[in-house]
Amino acid sequence: MKLGLSLLVLLLSCSLFGQNQSRNWYFGNQAGFSFSSEDPVVLADGSMNAEEGCTAISDESGMLLFYTNGVSVWNRNHDLMVNGYGLMGDPLSSQSVLVVEKPLENDIYFVFTMDQSGGQDGLRYSIIDMNEGGGLGAVITKNALVESPVTSKIAAVKHANGTDVWIVVHGWNNNSLYAYLLTPNTFDLPVVSSLGNLYGSAGSVGTNGYMKFSPDKNFMAMADSYSGIIELFRFDNQTGAFSDPIALTGYEGVYGLEFSNKSNMLYVSNMDTYEILQFDISDYNSYKIKNSEQLVGVSQMQPGALQLAPDGRIYLARNNSETIGVICNPEAQGTFCAFLQAAVNLNSGMSKLGLPSYEQIFDQSFSFYHTCFGDTTWFVVDNSEFVDSVYWHFNDHETGEENTAEGLSSYHVFSAPGKYTVELIVYSAGTYSVENRLVEIFPYPGTSIAFEDPL
Repeated sequence: MKLGLSLLVLLLSCSLFGQNQSRNWYFGNQAGFSFSSEDPVVLADGSMNAEEGCTAISDESGMLLFYTNGVSVWNRNHDLMVNGYGLMGDPLSSQSVLVVEKPLENDIYFVFTMDQSGGQDGLRYSIIDMNEGGGLGAVITKNALVESPVTSKIAAVKHANGTDVWIVVHGWNNNSLYAYLLTPNTFDLPVVSSLGNLYGSAGSVGTNGYMKFSPDKNFMAMADSYSGIIELFRFDNQTGAFSDPIALTGYEGVYGLEFSNKSNMLYVSNMDTYEILQFDISDYNSYKIKNSEQLVGVSQMQPGALQLAPDGRIYLARNNSETIGVICNPEAQGTFCAFLQAAVNLNSGMSKLGLPSYEQIFDQSFSFYHTCFGDTTWFVVDNSEFVDSVYWHFNDHETGEENTAEGLSSYHVFSAPGKYTVELIVYSAGTYSVENRLVEIFPYPGTSIAFEDPL
């Protein structure tokens, strides 16, 4: 069951889905752009002002759903969402907000908000139902307390099962990382890893800076501008446990950080020196990582967040600037990564310190085409680099032996309209990863076919 990629391009689809949740960005003072073409397309219709933390969420077709600074939520019409006010994120928190889609439910989103480091509001969640508000969404649960106090850092990454999501924060006045597991049915008590440096000790003025997972899900990094520490950890996405901390010290002012798409390089921005640094983490060794440091550029404006985009580039917020920077080739060493100062002109918008934060999506996902009942639905791995083999399970038990397949691209004719959790298992270099995606097969227009939601 294999199909050449060139043939896939020629096929007309009933629906085309892909990794588009981060397709549209809104940030700063009414700034935004879309990755709907080869180069970012500037968006001048945003309503949000966000000094630091923010995010913008699109559906799997790339259509904007909503955006938020952790206090207010705006819908795709750029109006305040129903009940979308009074969330307890602090707009001056480095990562005031992070949104995670509820596993196996396309229309429900958890909005995790962060207070300032050590603030009493701590980590909370609200829930958005996109079926409400006439299809424009509504906040149906608001400000449920999870943990307090914590630092203003948050990151999320898929569990090894490809469905559940780990939500991670760092405690306040301790050295503990809390990993909460969001499943289709539960939001579990945290797995606690107490290791590494203590944050929030007496005399601390805050813990500004970002927390990010690597795309391969094996590592997590944190930047703390006050202590000048860049901290790395190994992460087990099966158990939620952290291990083997590495602390790089002497970097007062560090703020933004981001991994390259293949997880070989770590980039860090410094608010005090305006430097953009690169570290090679392909060999997880403290001495080697420290000595791999290279200065790849000095920003002309105060640098802020770094964020990996759908185009594989890393973008840099530049405080109070009408432009943002970009690292064009993040996998290349040193200045060959091609850091550009003013790569995107925001027109009427203005960059501040923040860029949208997202759940770190492992790049071995897949796209699918033709989702009307009776069609042959085609599946293709989005990124085949370093892949040894793949295995598909369509969760369509009525089709017998046709319920599974192998190959970078495959097809399946579903037995009935409905929702199916399609599983992709990718084998690479002696390890494997699992990605689950909800695929909905629609009746053809004009037909009337009753079916039950298998979920």
